[in-house]
Amino acid sequence: MHYQAFEFMGGVPEEIVYDQDRLLAINENFGDVIFTAEFEIFRQQMGFKVYLCRKNDPETKGKIEAVIKYAKSNYARHRIFDNIQAFNQGCIEWLNRTANANIHGTTKRVPAEVFKEEQKHLKPIPTIINQPEEIVTRQVRKDNTIWYNSNRYTLPLGTYQPEREVMIKEEHGILMIETGCQMASHKISLDKGRLISNNNHKRDHSARIAEIYQDTLASMGGSEIAAAFLDGIHREKPRYIRDQYNHVIRTITNYSAEIISQALDYCVERRIFSAVEFKTALEYFAGQQNSSPVESVHDTSVIPHAYRIKTEVRNIGEYAAIYGGMSIEQGKPFEESQPFLVQR
Repeated sequence: MHYQAFEFMGGVPEEIVYDQDRLLAINENFGDVIFTAEFEIFRQQMGFKVYLCRKNDPETKGKIEAVIKYAKSNYARHRIFDNIQAFNQGCIEWLNRTANANIHGTTKRVPAEVFKEEQKHLKPIPTIINQPEEIVTRQVRKDNTIWYNSNRYTLPLGTYQPEREVMIKEEHGILMIETGCQMASHKISLDKGRLISNNNHKRDHSARIAEIYQDTLASMGGSEIAAAFLDGIHREKPRYIRDQYNHVIRTITNYSAEIISQALDYCVERRIFSAVEFKTALEYFAGQQNSSPVESVHDTSVIPHAYRIKTEVRNIGEYAAIYGGMSIEQGKPFEESQPFLVQR
């Protein structure tokens, strides 16, 4: 669909604005957006940037939603759908005749003329493209199952969330179900109306997670701020608790208790609940400690005798003689009684 849109426009734009969609983006990741593998391959091949709308952001989404509403209300609503080819052809004719030919109410310009100017800035469409595989999703039911070919397939306990979808793929008679941080698999049944279950999906793994929590907390010193940090991870990343806690345990083994305490204070104060960001904070504070200036050593006993230098003390009169017997600071002749000494 993207490739056909680029062909229709005559090039690839510099940036495309998207609403959040599981077909495109897996995680915002604090701004370092994680895209699905197929879309990321396509994005790199086409060479465009992505602006991902934040959740509940009507200022950004409203512009494109208004365009869609305009097309629905002025074209689709008044046409009888017979087939997709005729419907698309009629839509293009309507665009050329009405939507893009009339003066825009806000800009007071004709959209078709504006697009001709913008079209000059589109990048050429790459000739080589690997079409991504079709992505199929299924809605997760309250009983932690999905429907596939008239059968129900179980998912791990706790997978269900309101309006959550999972990606599925069929490989050699096996149904692969991606549930975020783990993959469920079932042998595809040729029957109808059956419940295909995995006994491991019925187990409650919360006890094991509680053990990992306690182990992580103990390794971090068992402080209240460490507990607040781990609770924040549990609250914000419930699907990645195991991976997050294990990453914390692996990371802190290389740092002192002081560095860990500083990183915890930094993260909790700013409500940053991420094992990855916590590791970054550890590296930062460790670098600050290593680069701190070293205090001067006043105890000369640590300096070997061979390298000790005894400074010579001279009377200031020797330097005054060079300047004609005049005081450097006052411009007056020096008096021999002046107790000024200089250390060279």
